[in-house]
Amino acid sequence: SPIVDHDKVLAVLELGALEPFDRRKRGFVDALLPLVAAKIQILAGNVATRELLERTQTQARDLEAQKSILLQQREELEASRANLAQTEERTRLILTAVGDGIVGMDIEGNMTLANPAVPAMLGYTEDELIGKPLHSLVHYAYPDGRDFPRTECSMYLTSVDGQPRKVDNEVLWRKDGTSIPVEYGTTPVKKDGQIVGSVIVFHDITERKQAQEKLRLANFLSDQALDLSQAGYWHIPLNTGDEYYNSSERAARIFGDPPRADWRYHLMNEWFANVEAGDKEAAARTFENYGGAVAGTAPRYDATYAYKRPLDSRVVWIHALGHVVRDAKGTPTDMYGVTMDVTASKLAEDAIREKRVFELPITD
Repeated sequence: SPIVDHDKVLAVLELGALEPFDRRKRGFVDALLPLVAAKIQILAGNVATRELLERTQTQARDLEAQKSILLQQREELEASRANLAQTEERTRLILTAVGDGIVGMDIEGNMTLANPAVPAMLGYTEDELIGKPLHSLVHYAYPDGRDFPRTECSMYLTSVDGQPRKVDNEVLWRKDGTSIPVEYGTTPVKKDGQIVGSVIVFHDITERKQAQEKLRLANFLSDQALDLSQAGYWHIPLNTGDEYYNSSERAARIFGDPPRADWRYHLMNEWFANVEAGDKEAAARTFENYGGAVAGTAPRYDATYAYKRPLDSRVVWIHALGHVVRDAKGTPTDMYGVTMDVTASKLAEDAIREKRVFELPITD
C-alpha cells in the first residue's frame, strides 16, 4: 500500500499474510498508513535538521577560520602600514636633512620630487617646481649665458637612454636670474625593466670654484715670479723611500739635466753626484743643510752650491731654498723648493773678494 502525504507518495508499505485480509484488518492497515506517513515526515525533518545543523556548524567553523585569517591579514596590513609610515617618515627626514638637492624627473623632463634643499638653493617654492620642466626652468643656459639645448642636457638624457652621468662644469639658474655652479650626478629610474625617469643629486660648488680660482691666480702669480727671477721649482717626496725628485722644466734647464717625459731624477745618483762634481766643499755644506732641514734641526733648506751640468759639463752656481712639510706626527712627508742660477753674482763676489785681498797692505 502506498504511504501518501498531501498527494505525494512517500513510501510503499508491503505486508505478507497466509490468508487474505478481512475488512477489519484492511481497515487497520488503512488507519495505520497516515501514522506511518507522519512518522516518515518527522524522520525526514529530523534528518534535514541534522544535516542543516552539520552544515551550519561547518560554516561556523569555516567562518571562524576565515575570521582568524582576516584578523591576521588585518594585523599584517596594519603592521605594513606602520612600517610604510616609518619608512616614509625616515625618508622625509633624510631628504630634509640632506644638504644636497635631490630632484626626481619623469621621462618628459618634468619634476616629480624635490627635497627642501632644492627650493632653498634655487629660490622657488616647492609648488613652483613640482610638475614643471626642470631644464627650461633652472637649466636653460650654460655658465656663460649661451642657450643650453635640452638635447645636450645630461639630466634629461639619462631619463631617455638610462645612462648615469656625472657633471661638474654647469650651473643651475635661480628664480632671481643668478646662477650657482653645481656638481651633479644622474641615475635612471626603472620599473619592470622600463625607464620611467631619473633622479638628480646636485650640490653647490661655489666655494670649491672660488678656491680653484684663488689657486689658479696663486699659481699664475708664482709662475710670473719664477719667470721674473728665472727660477725653477722642484719637489722631493720624503716618505716613499724612492730617493727621486720631481723637477720643473725650468729647473731642469738650469741644472742642465737631460729632458724627460716625467722630469723625474734620482736624488743621490744624479743630483748629489753632480753637486759633488761641482765643488766638494760646497757639496758637503749643502748635504749637511739638507739633512738638517729634513731632521728639523735647521729652519729650512737654504744652500748655495756648484753643479756640473750633465748636458754640457759646465759648472754653474745654484742657490736653492726649500720648505719641509710634516704630518700631524711631525714626520717629514715632502720638501718643496725653488732653484736659481746665481753663477754671475757668485763670480762677481769672488772677483770682489780677490780684489780686496790683493789690495790689502803688506806689513812686516
